[in-house]
Amino acid sequence: MDTHQKENKMNKSRLQEIIKEEITAFLNEDKDWMQKAFSKNKGGLHKALGVPEGEDIPVSKMADALRAGGKKEKMARAAVNANPDKYGSIKDVGVEKKK
Repeated sequence: MDTHQKENKMNKSRLQEIIKEEITAFLNEDKDWMQKAFSKNKGGLHKALGVPEGEDIPVSKMADALRAGGKKEKMARAAVNANPDKYGSIKDVGVEKKK
């Protein structure tokens, strides 16, 4: 094997390493997107609904927030969509999706 072939082989293996690293980094970032999105205004929905931060938001207050409109509604819709185990879907809370 001449020098040129060895360099190509090393470059190819290094390129494969770089691709694997980039894919791994991308997949890890994808997992944290929701946490990053919700950390910008931590406790904002609790404050808007008058519920202390340590307590769960009752479904009835969440349904009222979903009907309220504006920023409160956006935060409530995001919370319902992010917590399907807790609230189910928006229809389960008793509010139809807007058209």
